[in-house]
Amino acid sequence: MKRSIAVAVGLALLGGVGGCPLNDPAAQYQSAVDAQITISTTTGEAPLHVFASAAGSISPRGAIVKYHWDFAGEVTSDNVAAEHTFTRPGRYPITLTIVDVDGEQAAARIHVRVKGGDVTAVINASRLSGVAPLGVQFDGAASTAIDDTILDYYWDFGDTESSRIAAPFHTFQHSGEYVVKLRAISAGGVEGYAETTVTVDASDASDAGESLQFNGVQYANLPVASEAALGEFTFETWCKPDAGGGVVVNFGSPNIAIDVTPGTGLAVRNGQDAFDFSGGLAQGQWSHLAVSYSDGDGVRVYLNGEIIGTAALSGEFTTPLLSLGAGFHGALAKVRFWSAARSDAEIATDVNGTLTGFEEGLLGDWPLDSGSGQTLENRAYSAENGVRGSSDAEEPADPAWNDDAP
Repeated sequence: MKRSIAVAVGLALLGGVGGCPLNDPAAQYQSAVDAQITISTTTGEAPLHVFASAAGSISPRGAIVKYHWDFAGEVTSDNVAAEHTFTRPGRYPITLTIVDVDGEQAAARIHVRVKGGDVTAVINASRLSGVAPLGVQFDGAASTAIDDTILDYYWDFGDTESSRIAAPFHTFQHSGEYVVKLRAISAGGVEGYAETTVTVDASDASDAGESLQFNGVQYANLPVASEAALGEFTFETWCKPDAGGGVVVNFGSPNIAIDVTPGTGLAVRNGQDAFDFSGGLAQGQWSHLAVSYSDGDGVRVYLNGEIIGTAALSGEFTTPLLSLGAGFHGALAKVRFWSAARSDAEIATDVNGTLTGFEEGLLGDWPLDSGSGQTLENRAYSAENGVRGSSDAEEPADPAWNDDAP
């Protein structure tokens, strides 16, 4: 005996009949055509055989004279009942259209989900810890389904909030540990689950934060997410130079170096060429420094969000690694590196702004604020962390942690 599921999803096309006015509710009710689908099943493993009937469809004015079935574009039928076998996993619409003796139409639709293989849910996050309020960019797009596609994403952020988009941005307003859960569902209805924990610390206005303190011979290595030659880049950092100042960073081939002389100026060096800029960073004070480059447009240098000068430079640079602080006396914090020449407005906004980690062109975002350990967290999405010195082992080349930050 065939078991059936009755589904009444109809859209009637209304019109006047027998001289009744169209604004008469009773006349509209009497003119309604109702398409009804009765179906054997709406879900199952592939291959899935489906039997559908329109026998329950009605028209108050007379007989149904035409039936048309469309099984997701794979097959059609003009019979009262029709059947079809879906051989591949997925979500398929079945549409029924009917016409009565007076030419009035109605339609109904139902979806059938054909199950495939297992679903693997994957959570990627721009960060998993920080101080409240903590903004985190989540991404579930790496979730996969064997022989199918992911259709639905259900996020539970553990703080009563939720989302149904693939890559939601969420802000945790209060301190605590939050178990973030993702339920990924394939087109065929197979579900996969993943979870991760986000730790949010209470903010402390009395804590200025952390940075790295360099003594002229110490350094940090910051791998860049792309080793491709760059025709554009932007380097940003917060800098607090001691009396000696020195080379804040050097990277690339041909080599680029940024050299600071407190109270006097700074220089951008490209091999043997040096481009000098006045308006130097103040000794013993935090300042935001940015250098933006575009092949053909040259170098633009910014101090605290304001442009202080330009220089002509061209070519591409291979940049697998930033060597931070080698030759520098002072503290550095909040280092960022982009594969794009940031605009005046973007750099001004970034001076005190926070990032999600998913910004276009962001290769590295190292806050340098953990206060302990060898690892320097990179908050750019799918990017490699840096290290103090040259390795995970403690060594004389490691810059010291400093309980001071901008």
